[in-house]
Amino acid sequence: MIRTAVFILLSALDLLRGQEAVTTKPFVLGTPRQDIWEAFGRPDKWFVFDTKQYIRTQDEFSAAVQVYQVIDDVYMRKTPANLYEVQLGYLSDARTSRLRPVQRLVRLEALVDRPAPAKTLLPDFPEASVICRAGCDLYGVTFSSDVYVLAYPSNPTMEEKKSGLEMALGFNREGVDELRKALALVDEGSPNANKPSETKDDWCVALKFVLEGQDGLDEKPRNYLGDVVRVETRPASLRYEFDPTLNGTSKPLKMGRWVP
Repeated sequence: MIRTAVFILLSALDLLRGQEAVTTKPFVLGTPRQDIWEAFGRPDKWFVFDTKQYIRTQDEFSAAVQVYQVIDDVYMRKTPANLYEVQLGYLSDARTSRLRPVQRLVRLEALVDRPAPAKTLLPDFPEASVICRAGCDLYGVTFSSDVYVLAYPSNPTMEEKKSGLEMALGFNREGVDELRKALALVDEGSPNANKPSETKDDWCVALKFVLEGQDGLDEKPRNYLGDVVRVETRPASLRYEFDPTLNGTSKPLKMGRWVP
């Protein structure tokens, strides 16, 4: 059953090579907010995390940034096949100036208007071709209540790992040791305690295809070929995603590899 499902998914993803991707620019994590606005124009609206409400005018946004720390830009992406609400999250990077920190993109979440399998949605996301340009390993993951397919770069470059770690730390270089300690094995008596795997501890930008109608907290069989309700790009670590001592979830399913 598992082999059949994996074969179906890999065959479907392979077909993407013959499909024509939607012509649109990708949102690249690490990009300053000002550069995003210059490239894509002002957002269609904004989402205030604390109040869970949208604001729609520049004046409202200017007032909100004086009160709230987390305000996402929201762009609507319309393609021939679907419509997406793309929420962009930022963090302040004060490494070059504490008085004038740069707001950098560290998270993208796209809400899918008409849920569909990953193979159908991929052409609508040029971000996938950027993140997986050298190939991505595919995993079926259950993390807390979410069930999703993770596309993680097969061989991330040193620059990609450096950038991913900086974003995961919120651009706080002093947090590296604390992060590695948190990701180490919990059992102090283990011979591997505080000796994390360098490969699994690598952080880099990855893709997540969150599946509709599946609860990670129940015991039902997973269908990793199901419809996707949300697409995310964010820094990820395989140790954090997979280690049941950290997330309390089941073992991931290795599903193969995808190359755009």
